[in-house]
Amino acid sequence: MPSHGVEQHEPEKVSTITMAWDEAKVDLRLPTVEEIDRYKQDPDYKYDLVKEPESWWSRLLRWILSKISLSEGSWSVLGWTLIAIAAIALIFLILKILGVPVKGLFIFSRSTQVTNLPFSAAQVNIDDQHLEKKLHAFIDAEAYREATRILFILLLKQLNTMKLIKWSTWKTDREYYYELQDQQLKSTFLQLIRNYEYIWFGQFSLEKEQFQTVQLQFEDFTNHLVKQNSRH
Repeated sequence: MPSHGVEQHEPEKVSTITMAWDEAKVDLRLPTVEEIDRYKQDPDYKYDLVKEPESWWSRLLRWILSKISLSEGSWSVLGWTLIAIAAIALIFLILKILGVPVKGLFIFSRSTQVTNLPFSAAQVNIDDQHLEKKLHAFIDAEAYREATRILFILLLKQLNTMKLIKWSTWKTDREYYYELQDQQLKSTFLQLIRNYEYIWFGQFSLEKEQFQTVQLQFEDFTNHLVKQNSRH
């Protein structure tokens, strides 16, 4: 029987630890430098990359591309339309830089209906010995648009004779402008070019009073050239 007042202790359990020891030979293998570089370039192993949120411009560009393309390698009607508009805009820009009158590409030179006189840009040049006669003929027939063309040709002839420009069939009006050295002459000549292009390429029909104003401008410029030449 257990005695009262005496505390009983159970015997301590001693844990037994078994030490495992692997005496197998370890084959240490190190990757090559090429393999390390390959793993560095592999996106699957780049865990620290944070994808940037798509900007509004990227979303807009993606939406536009989705509208102009049907599938990979094919374009929608809207896509081809935008390409055509861009091509036309580029052509107009090139023509503007070269100084080629755009109206002249779409409006064909023709005679004033009341005259029935055949006339086109290709039929007149500064070597024509009958320019003055043609000018009077067009004025008498009230073909003021064609008469303005003759006035401009006569002016080019005068400038070429004075060796202020070098006339050529393939040159544009703006090229003659840049050939002039006198700044005052250039300013007035540019205004005459604008008036001429507006009337000729713009198919503008002149009244008699309007033509007389234009004719006076050309005559004043020509007279100024003659006076300037006589001083030198």
